[in-house]
Amino acid sequence: MRRINEVGLLDFLRRNGPASRVEIAGKLGLDTKTITNVSRDLLQRKMLETVGLVSRGRGRPREMLRLRAAGIHAIGLHLTEHEIAGAVIGFDGNILLKHQTALGGSDNRKTLVARIRRLARELVRAHPQALGIGLVSPGLWDARERRILRCVHLPGWEGVALDDVFANLWKGPVYFESYTRAKALAEHWFGAARELEDFVVLDAGDGIGCAVFHEGKLQAGYSHMAGEIGHCVVRPGGAPCVCGQRGCLETVASLAVLREQTQRASGRDLRDALTLGQPAAVASVREAAQAIGLLVAYLTNVLNPSHIVLVGETTELGPVFLTPLQETVTACAVPALRDRVQVVRGQLGAVGALLGAGAAALRSVFTA
Repeated sequence: MRRINEVGLLDFLRRNGPASRVEIAGKLGLDTKTITNVSRDLLQRKMLETVGLVSRGRGRPREMLRLRAAGIHAIGLHLTEHEIAGAVIGFDGNILLKHQTALGGSDNRKTLVARIRRLARELVRAHPQALGIGLVSPGLWDARERRILRCVHLPGWEGVALDDVFANLWKGPVYFESYTRAKALAEHWFGAARELEDFVVLDAGDGIGCAVFHEGKLQAGYSHMAGEIGHCVVRPGGAPCVCGQRGCLETVASLAVLREQTQRASGRDLRDALTLGQPAAVASVREAAQAIGLLVAYLTNVLNPSHIVLVGETTELGPVFLTPLQETVTACAVPALRDRVQVVRGQLGAVGALLGAGAAALRSVFTA
C-alpha cells in the first residue's frame, strides 16, 4: 500500500506540477498524514524538494512540493543502423547529457555490444544515481528470454541477450522497447499525447509501425510484438518483403520505396522532386498515403481511439502526404468513429525514440 501511495504522489506531481500536501491528499483521496509520511521519505531520498510557502485563503501558508529533476532521471539508449545515441533524461523530458557514436551496419556482435557498453559506461559514470536504463532498437524481441530474435538492418544484433549487454556494468533495472512503441511512450510523456488515454501512434518512415495506448497503458500483445502494421499484406503477390511475405505495406509505402521510385523516375532526391512538383514523385507519395490511410481507417474502426498521432519522416513530407491520408481515413472509416477521432502530428521529431528509451525506464517510478 505504501508503494501505491508513493506512486500516486509522484505521478500526481509529474502531471500537475508543484502542490501542497493538503492538495495532493484531497486529489488522491488520502488523509494528509499519509501524504506527509510518504513525502518525508521521498524528500530524504532526494526525489522531492520543497519550493516555498503559498497562501490559499485563510489559514497558515502551505509548503509546496515538487519533483526534484536531479533526483528523477534515467539513461536512454537508442540503437540504429548507423549509430548508438545515449542520454541522461529527466522526468520532464529534459536531456541532461548526451553522447553518440557511429556504428557500421556490418559490425559483428562482439563489436556492436562493446560499443554500446562503452557509451553506456560513460553515462553511468556521469550519473550513477539514474533510476534505470532503457534501450530502444530495431528488430523482433523475445520478451520472455529478453533476447533479440531478428534484426534485418543490424545482423550483429540478432541473438543478443539484453542482460548480457549490461552485465558487470549496471546493477539497476534495464528495459527494452521497440522503435515505434518508444516513440509512443515519448509522445505520451512529453509530446502530443500527454493528456490522452486512448490513442494510436502511427510511425511512417523506412519502416511502418503503430503503437496502441488503451486506458493510459501501452499495449504490448501476447509476444510483445503488437503493432507490426508495416507487414500487413496490402498487395497479395506483390513485391517481396524482408519479413518473408509479399506485398506488405512497407513494400508499397515505406520512405525507402518512395525514394527509390523517385530516383528511378526522375533521377532526383524525393524532397527535391516534391518541391518541384515532379508528377511521378507526387503520385508515389499519394499512393503511399492512401495505403497507410486505409490502415489508419481500419485502426479507427477496430480500436476507436480518440486520436491518431502521426510520427516518422514520411509524415514530415507535408500536405502532399497528409492530405490524401486524411481523405482516405474520411472515406473509409465508419462515420460514427471517424467523426470522433482526431489525426494530429507528433511533437518530438527525431529525438522521440531516445526520449522514449528514457521514459521506458522512468515509467516504473510512476506506476505501481
